[in-house]
Amino acid sequence: MTLDRTRCFGPCPAYQVVVHGDGSVDFAGKAFVTVVGNHRGKISTLAVHELFSAFKRADYFALENRYATSVTDNPSYTTSISFDGVTKSVVDYMGTESGMPDVVQDLEEEIDRIAHTDKWIHETTKPGPPS
Repeated sequence: MTLDRTRCFGPCPAYQVVVHGDGSVDFAGKAFVTVVGNHRGKISTLAVHELFSAFKRADYFALENRYATSVTDNPSYTTSISFDGVTKSVVDYMGTESGMPDVVQDLEEEIDRIAHTDKWIHETTKPGPPS
């Protein structure tokens, strides 16, 4: 399960996060994130199932492949899931402006929440183990 956020004309965080079935999390910070480069984390199996369930609740395979508006300089957000030889991705480029269901944006936020990307994206005052 992945989330890829691209650059924009401004300080938009650009990164990709991949959540694997075993709970390993790969983060590739590209721009406007606290931690640039490739990093690895781990979430519980329960959290992986929670994220998988979020894709099911979103009826992900019934969504359009792309929701886009004809404007420029904004970031794109691409979610994807792959299992049992089946892959699906959804591109959100200002998608709410073109009729994208709210569930897509909710799923983007859920991936970030469950994968704990905030530790790589935003500065924090909480000390924690390096990843």
